[in-house]
Amino acid sequence: MVRSVIVAAAWLAIAFVSLAPSPALAAQPLVTANITADNGYQVWCGNYTSVVPAMDGVAPVRAENCTAGDIFNCGPPGTEGWTFTCPAGFDNYVFITTYEDESVTQGLLGEFRFCNQGPKTYTGSIIPQAKCPDPNDDASTVWRVFATGEERNTTCAAGSLLTAAEVDALLDTANRREGPAGSSRGWVGRCKHLDFPDSAIGRTGYYVPGEANTGAGGLFPEACGGPGVPGAPAITATANWMSYDPGAYPGGVAAFDDDSLGEWLIYRLPIPHCSPTAPDPNAPPCGVAKSGIGVINVPSLGDSSLTLRGTAVTHVVPGPDPNQFTTVYDSLGVSGYTPVLGSFTISLDRRFLSTGTIFGSTFPALHQNNLRAVISSKNLGMSLVSDSPIPLEAPIAAQPPTANYEMTGPPVAFYALGDPNQETVLTLKDLSVDVSPRYEIPTLSEWGIVAFVLFLLGTGIFVVLRRKRLAT
Repeated sequence: MVRSVIVAAAWLAIAFVSLAPSPALAAQPLVTANITADNGYQVWCGNYTSVVPAMDGVAPVRAENCTAGDIFNCGPPGTEGWTFTCPAGFDNYVFITTYEDESVTQGLLGEFRFCNQGPKTYTGSIIPQAKCPDPNDDASTVWRVFATGEERNTTCAAGSLLTAAEVDALLDTANRREGPAGSSRGWVGRCKHLDFPDSAIGRTGYYVPGEANTGAGGLFPEACGGPGVPGAPAITATANWMSYDPGAYPGGVAAFDDDSLGEWLIYRLPIPHCSPTAPDPNAPPCGVAKSGIGVINVPSLGDSSLTLRGTAVTHVVPGPDPNQFTTVYDSLGVSGYTPVLGSFTISLDRRFLSTGTIFGSTFPALHQNNLRAVISSKNLGMSLVSDSPIPLEAPIAAQPPTANYEMTGPPVAFYALGDPNQETVLTLKDLSVDVSPRYEIPTLSEWGIVAFVLFLLGTGIFVVLRRKRLAT
């Protein structure tokens, strides 16, 4: 009876450890930002699917700039300086919703610092070393943008404040790769990916970095730059205006023109953890869970959507450049489904090494991967390989990351393993993969419960052995 009670108590404690949510970290990421927009913006703290308004004290972090002075002066009125903390559960991303007044120009300009440490992150930034797969492209960025395809104009009235429910609905649309005409149908970055002009699937359009905040012969005057006004929320020349281009790459002045359609945009920037602040090559291999959606093309059958789910293990290797780290895939186990082929699996193509690069000595950083894959299909009765890697990238804020990896570059053609003619069986045209840490590590309080459980088990064993000795 005593043993039964102790074992039951132990199992109850173990269940509590398994089911109890982890307590919030004592210190959440602090964000300081100087921002201006042509014309309206609002800042949000969020996770992948939902947001809460960013609050500087009791004031929502937002502005509707209705005059040139509101946009470009060293305010107030003018550029705005903000300090806010993102609450637990909503500390993965900073989201910025922007819209304009359909007059002259449009764009967002600003600079951000996290945790009062490390370098600033600027709007319109690119990472020159992080080259895109297509040689005609520029370089990549930690920013992502979703073009809603909808109109929203400034009213300069208090009632124009957005609600979290409105933004959550737009995030859901972006994450499902949907949207009306003029939408980007998902989150897009700087690297070129395939435009689907006649299809309802696949992302389209590009993040566009514009002119620097210098006012030197461009569309925009300088916005509180240079020496500025002492104490004013100055924005340095390192920051560039940024926008979204729905048309042909590369984006030019047209992306900042007031005539562009669906200029209601949402920008996304990952929030780094305050500790650790940088990639760690001494960390053990990390496992991540993956789920994703994408588009394949099968000759004679056309385009088809796909879904997948699985796990991967990678490790980080230091490189000769202190601002770059190499990642290496150790294992990959993914299963998926597509209507035209049925079920399939994806594993590593061991003919090649699957590697990646983390660009940055601190978080947030950009992670680019070159995944070498084998696609195995029972219905086809063959394994498919490619001589080209699948290029995937994501801005990441931690190691292991919680991030959305997107396919960049041209489609990847797969042929039957061993086929001397390498005839294309299917082509992977687009892929988006959500990644999160696979293993949960108990918090200090949970370790206390684990220790208590072990104590109970030890006590139970002692009592049972003691009873057995007395009985003999």
